[in-house]
Amino acid sequence: MEAIVIAAIIVSDLLLKAYAEDNLDNLVGRTVPLISGLLSMTYVQNRGAAFGIFQGGRPFFIVITIIAFFIFFFLLYKKRDGHFLFRFSLSLIIGGTAGNFADRVKLGYMRDMLNFDFIEFPVFNIADAALTVGATLICIYFLFVYKEPGRIGAGDGLADGSAKADGEGDGAAPGESGK
Repeated sequence: MEAIVIAAIIVSDLLLKAYAEDNLDNLVGRTVPLISGLLSMTYVQNRGAAFGIFQGGRPFFIVITIIAFFIFFFLLYKKRDGHFLFRFSLSLIIGGTAGNFADRVKLGYMRDMLNFDFIEFPVFNIADAALTVGATLICIYFLFVYKEPGRIGAGDGLADGSAKADGEGDGAAPGESGK
């Protein structure tokens, strides 16, 4: 499942970027409506990070992205039997990172083209959207889903809610208290 999500993001991102470059390159900075009042295409070349910050930091971003890839793939491998939401979130992040990395290495900039019409928001691409959704889902996972392994609940009870017998599990012989 993870490989399909990653590949789908990379392919759709690169195809839309190629389409925008081929059809909107002569319209740099001009807006073409897609869904009136909701979404339009505005082709821009982003030489910085997310939303155009840190312009001109290409070598730094390439190194950071390579390090991030190793970390994300390691986490995905390590948690391959983990919760679906965690694996899905990482897949979105890896796919988005790869889409922007391909542009940064090949072209020296990212091609952004999607623009919300109903709010003031920077122009973005599919990779940016995947990164944003993936990061949001990871936060939701850690805030509401993730349970720390072996964590004991409230009081002196065990994780399953039962209380341990005096001396049980503390290294003391049965009937003795290790306290």
